[in-house]
Amino acid sequence: SALEVPPLVLVAKVNKALRLSAVDRKATALGLTIGQPLANARAMLPALAAEFNTSSVAVALCISGFAIAYGVMQLVYGPLADHFGKPRVIAWVSVGCVVGTGLASLAPTLNALIFARVLTGMTAAGIIPIAMAHIGDNSTSEHRQAALAQFISATILGAMMGQLIGGFASDTVGWRWAFALIAFLFV
Repeated sequence: SALEVPPLVLVAKVNKALRLSAVDRKATALGLTIGQPLANARAMLPALAAEFNTSSVAVALCISGFAIAYGVMQLVYGPLADHFGKPRVIAWVSVGCVVGTGLASLAPTLNALIFARVLTGMTAAGIIPIAMAHIGDNSTSEHRQAALAQFISATILGAMMGQLIGGFASDTVGWRWAFALIAFLFV
């Protein structure tokens, strides 16, 4: 089934089947990758609460911290992308996502995990809006809507896979490996 296929293999198959342009292929891969950290922590709440010997409410600060940072920082990235260039800023924030998600996988305390998730939210906030602007800048008017739809569909699929992978990984190999996998996908 499609759920047993690794995300990057799935992207390659979709790209080949749809005969996608280079911009579309990058958008699909980026969408699948960015969607996962947006959702994967929800499925890990019980494992995180057990690990840090606290309530699910306290552990939910990982999600709240990510979401607040994600929302606030979107205001910052438009001007940065205009000034420094969209691909460059996407590269910077992708590195930030690797660092934040990698730190989450190594977090020794709940506060360290919350900090790592806030860092990830701060950096992940730049990817979707800048990628959409980049697609708009680099697609013909006839092709733009299809490219944006594909990117958004891949992002939604990534979010769904993030919950599935996060829950499965936290139940089988542990929540730390789920974060490590997401950090690896950003590379």
